[in-house]
Amino acid sequence: MKLPGKIPEEIFIYSKTFLEETNVEEWCLVNMDMALVQSNPGINKKTAHRYISEDLNTLEKLYPEIKIIQERVAFVRKELMKKNQGNSAGLKEFWGKQLKNYEMNVIRKKTNEIGVEASALNLTSAYIDNLALSRKREIVGESSSSKHRKMNTSSYDINNQVESDNMYLKPGGFSVGTTIKRHALLIHNDFKKGEKLTNRKRKIMVAGLSSILDLSDASPESQRSLFTDKEWSSMIKFFEKKFPLSVIELPQYLQDAITIISNTCDNNSLEKGFKYLYKLYATNKIDENKRSMLQILEHCLELMKDYQHLLNKSNNKPLYTEQDYFHTLWSRIFQLLFKSHKHIRIKSGESIPPIGTMDKQSQYPDVNNTFGFKVDARLVVDVNNKEYDLWAVEVAKDDSDPKVISDLGKLIREGKDNTDEIYTTLAYDGNEDDKMSWIIQVSGANCRFSSVHLARDGLYVILKRYMFNLPNSMKEFDKIAKDLMMLITFKVGDFNSTNIDNHIHWMRDTWYTPSQNARLSTVPANMFSRIDRIFSEEVVLTESEEDNEVEKEGEKEEEFSKVDEYGYRKVSNGWLNIFTKNITEQHPLQESDDDDDDDDEI
Repeated sequence: MKLPGKIPEEIFIYSKTFLEETNVEEWCLVNMDMALVQSNPGINKKTAHRYISEDLNTLEKLYPEIKIIQERVAFVRKELMKKNQGNSAGLKEFWGKQLKNYEMNVIRKKTNEIGVEASALNLTSAYIDNLALSRKREIVGESSSSKHRKMNTSSYDINNQVESDNMYLKPGGFSVGTTIKRHALLIHNDFKKGEKLTNRKRKIMVAGLSSILDLSDASPESQRSLFTDKEWSSMIKFFEKKFPLSVIELPQYLQDAITIISNTCDNNSLEKGFKYLYKLYATNKIDENKRSMLQILEHCLELMKDYQHLLNKSNNKPLYTEQDYFHTLWSRIFQLLFKSHKHIRIKSGESIPPIGTMDKQSQYPDVNNTFGFKVDARLVVDVNNKEYDLWAVEVAKDDSDPKVISDLGKLIREGKDNTDEIYTTLAYDGNEDDKMSWIIQVSGANCRFSSVHLARDGLYVILKRYMFNLPNSMKEFDKIAKDLMMLITFKVGDFNSTNIDNHIHWMRDTWYTPSQNARLSTVPANMFSRIDRIFSEEVVLTESEEDNEVEKEGEKEEEFSKVDEYGYRKVSNGWLNIFTKNITEQHPLQESDDDDDDDDEI
C-alpha cells in the first residue's frame, strides 16, 4: 500500500519523494537513511535521523485514521531508539562500509542525469579511491605552521585524514580544518590511554574533534598554539570580514536616559535615577518595548544600590553560588531584552537540550544512562510547539575561576549543536551568513558574547564579539550605552517553520565525553568529509594578502588622524563627530558665510 495521494504542498517533509513512491510496508530506518543520503550526499547520520524523527511526527498527525501508517511510524520510531540502533547490523553496515560507495554512485547518477561526463567532474574510480589532488598534497605536504608537531600514524591512520574546508595558510600546506583535527586526534590517543590532560590541552582536543576553530580564545595554550601569530591574526581578519557584526545604533530615548541619569546621580543619590525612570514610565511616549529597555537601566541601578557584594570582584566568592550571580545579575537583563518576543524565552537552571542527549546516545549506543550536556541557562525559540536553542549560557563566579576553561570546552560544543539545529530545522528570514548561534560565558559581573558559525565545509568558527561589564558605580554608568547597543544587536532575527539548508553537507558530528571511562571514547564518525568537494572555493591566506589588509588599516588610521581636538572630522556630507556620531552640515565651532546676516536678524 502507498500513501493515499500526494502529500499536500504546504506540508514540509524531508523524505517526501521516498514516502510518496515507496510502499508503506517498506518503510524502515535504513531505507529512509538511504533515501536521505540519495537526496543529500554528505549528510551525516545525526542529521538524517533528526529529519526522520521530524517526518514521523508529521506523518503521525497527517494520517491519524490510517492504521498501517500509524503502525509503520511506530515501527521506525522504535528503530530510532538508541538500543535498537546498536543492535541493527544493517544500520551499522550502511553507515559504515557501504556509505562511501553508495554516495559516490549517487553522485555519478546525478552527474549523468544532468548530462555531465563523470570524467569532467574528476569522479573516476582512481579519483574516488585515491582522493583529490588537493587531498594528496595535504597528506604529503608540509605543515601550514612551523609550530606543528610531527604526526605519527596511529591506529586511526591520522596521516590519511584530511578535511575539505579548502582554507590554507600558505600554498602546499595543510588546510586549517585538517590541522586542528589531526592535532585533536593525537591528543585523543593520549586521552584514551588514560593520560591526564590539562584543561587547556583537553579544550584543544574537544574543539578539534568537534570540527571547531575557536578564534575567541587567544590564550597562548589554546588552539592558537597550533599556528603562528600572523596566521592566527589573518584567520580572525578573514572570518570577521566574512561574518560582520552590524551594530544597531542605540535608540535616542535610551541614550538620553543614560546621559541624564549619569549627570544627575552619584553613588549617594541613586534615588534621582529611579525617580526619573518612574516619571518616564508614566508618560504616554513610552510603549511596552521601550519600558522593558529602560527597566534594564533600573535593574543596573538596583544592583549598584543593593548588590555591591556581587558586583565587587574582591568579595568572598565561596559565600555565593553560580546561580546567585546569574539569577541576581543577569537573568533579569536577558528576560527584559526579549520581553517583546513572545516566542522567545530564557530557561534558567541546569537543563539538558534533548538534541544533545540524542546525539550522544548515537555516539555511544552500547552505554546506558547517556545524557547530553547540562546547560546553566538557554535561550530558546518556540516554533510549531517545539523549542529550539539559540543561546547557550555557562556561569562561573569570576573570570579567574579554573572552571571557566572547562566550561568553555563544553560551551563551544553546545553552541555548535545549536548552530547545527538552526541549519537543519529552522528557516531563517535573513542572509545565509547570518545563520549562527550565540554562546555566553558569565563570569560574575562580566559576560562574554561569542558567535558560532558553520564557516567552511567541515569547519565551525567561533568569534569573540563583546565583553559586557556591569557598572558597579555611577562613574561607570555611562559605559552601559555601548553595552546596551551591543545587546540590542545580539537580539536574534525571526525564525519560522522548518527548512532544509543547502549547507548541511558542511556539518560534522560533535564529540561527546564518554560517561564512564576515557577508554570508551570514540571519534565522531562524521569528523572528516566522506566526499571531496571539488567545487569548494579555495582560500589561501598568503602574507601578501595580509600585508594588503595592514595597508588598508593604515589608510583608515591616517583618515582617522584628521579628527580635530573636539572630535569633528570632514566627511562627504558634512562634519562627523566621532563621539556623538552625529553629522552636521557645518562645523559648529567654525563661522559660516551667513553669520553676519544672522547676527543682524538677532
